[in-house]
Formats: sequence, structure tokens, C-alpha cells
Amino acid sequence: MKNLQVNIECLSKYSIIILNGKDVLSFLQANLTQDFKNIKNDEAKFSGYCNSKGRLYANMLVWFELDTINQIHQQAYIFALKEIIDSLIKRLSIYILRKDVEIKIHDCNIYGIYIKNISNITNIPVENLEYKKIFKTNFDNDTAIFIPMKSKNEIRFIYITRKDDEVYDLIEKNFLKNNYIIDKKLIWDFLDILSGIAWINKYNQELLIPNDINLDLLNGISFTKGCYPGQEILARIKYIGKIKNRMFYGKVNFNLLNFHENLINQDIISTHSDPSPCGKIVNYTIYDNYLHFLLEIPTEEYFKINNKFYLDINKKLKIDLKEISYN
Repeated sequence: MKNLQVNIECLSKYSIIILNGKDVLSFLQANLTQDFKNIKNDEAKFSGYCNSKGRLYANMLVWFELDTINQIHQQAYIFALKEIIDSLIKRLSIYILRKDVEIKIHDCNIYGIYIKNISNITNIPVENLEYKKIFKTNFDNDTAIFIPMKSKNEIRFIYITRKDDEVYDLIEKNFLKNNYIIDKKLIWDFLDILSGIAWINKYNQELLIPNDINLDLLNGISFTKGCYPGQEILARIKYIGKIKNRMFYGKVNFNLLNFHENLINQDIISTHSDPSPCGKIVNYTIYDNYLHFLLEIPTEEYFKINNKFYLDINKKLKIDLKEISYN
């Protein structure tokens, strides 16, 4: 009897950059917020790319493939939203100069896989799927990036392949036994939002600092390595100033919403800030008749007694707002 539900979703709105060359590691060390010096071959890490004012030009997942002969990281991969990938390549290319680094778009298919019961999974070293670590593994020249889940009974991963085979055949071959059915409900964006993972897009490029999207809570910022664009600003916030804004999870009944084409940067109104906005939507999705979204607001607004938050100035669309836990 087929009783295991598996969500397989084409992640066509994302793209991957490949960086090749002997200077790849030092190049990324000098440009991104993450410290990759000790990154292992079986992990991926969140990172950001800031301008000189500390505002995010992009955020991404990054992993390396180790040159097993020379034991050096000569090839890196950057996973980010497709709509900003060309501008990201153009921006990074400016700083290559004489470094031995080549940047190109990875010609591949990208899928998001979500499975609720790992007891039916094969070929996955379950002991490596610890919460907060992003585990990477390869299967027959394909790559799987496992995103941490709080429940030990469910997993989700990004599956990257250059093969033209039917994705269901590839997944069954590498991961699943035969007792499953495909659930075609689109769930990946919803899971990202529940996990507090935001993605910088064309609407909010260079508007947010890493702390605004909790990138530091995702271990995506190094405060100890050498300089990179925006590093001085981020260090000043951490050691001298204070973090003013944080990202929270919110939802609103979709049936009550006069839906617009784009809600990114939509103003958030609070009881205490009215009529001025106190924050904005960063990312959103629709799932099970609710609009689910990540919003950045001042932390002092969230903790004010009896403060309520709304999507509209008339205060009819009350937001069910929650703090995001990364522990």
C-alpha cells in the first residue's frame, strides 16, 4: 500500500552559479559575509553579499566541491533567486581582477523535495541530518542539499541534477522505497517561511541589512574573518550599537485580502505606529487559504504591551504574528 506522501516541486525561480579556479576560496572570503575557510565537503552554508553600506545585494546558499587530489576548494556553487542572478554575476565579476576565478551559470534542473517520514528513506546518512547544519551529499553526479527541519520525522532537500531523466525516477532510485505517493501541493516556499529563511529579490535588493532577515541567526555572518563589503557596518551594529529590526513570521486569512500582484515591501501598521508604517513584508506565499509572510519590524514594536499589527491602514487585516525560533 502506498501511504508515504512526497512533495516534489520544480524550483524554477532559483538558479545556481558555479565558480571555478584556484582563487575561488579567497575570492569568496573577500566578498561574502560567511567564513568558508573551514567549510567541509559535506555541508552548505548561508551567506550574504552586501554593498559598502551593509545592505544586501543578495543572499545565498554556498557549497564547495573539494579537489580530492590537491585537497583544496577549487569549485564553489551559489544558490540564489534567478531574478537577481545575472546582476549578482555582473557585480561579482567586477572584483575578479587578476584572480583565477571563472563565474558561469550552472546548466541544471533544480527540485525541492519534502518527505514527512524518513523511516521510508534509503541512502541518506540520517545521523548527519542534525538541526541547524545544512548537509550536502552527492548521488551519481547529482547533488542533494538538506535544509534543517525541527522535526526528526521529516526532511526536505534541494535536488540538483543535469540529467534529463524523469525526476520521480531519480528520486525513487536514490532515496525512496516503493510505498509512496506524490503530493502535488506546492509547499516549498511555505516551508522556507516557516523556517525563517528569506530570499533577497529584485524588489528589496540593497534595502535590507543581514540582521533584518535574521541572517546572523542562520549562522550566515562571520564577525571574526577579514574584511568584506559592509563588514565594518555589521561589526559596528553587533559590538557598538544594537540590532533594531528583526524578521518575524505572520499570516492573514487570504479570503479577507484584496490581493495585489506584489506584496513585497508592503507596509505593516501597528497600534503604536499608526498611521506611520513600522515594517515591511520581505517574502510571502499563499498556502491553505492563508497568506504566510516574513516581515521585518523593530524588535521594540513586537514587545510593546498590547501592540497589534495590521496589513492595512484601516486595521481590518490583523496579522497573526510570531517570533521565529532558530534553536
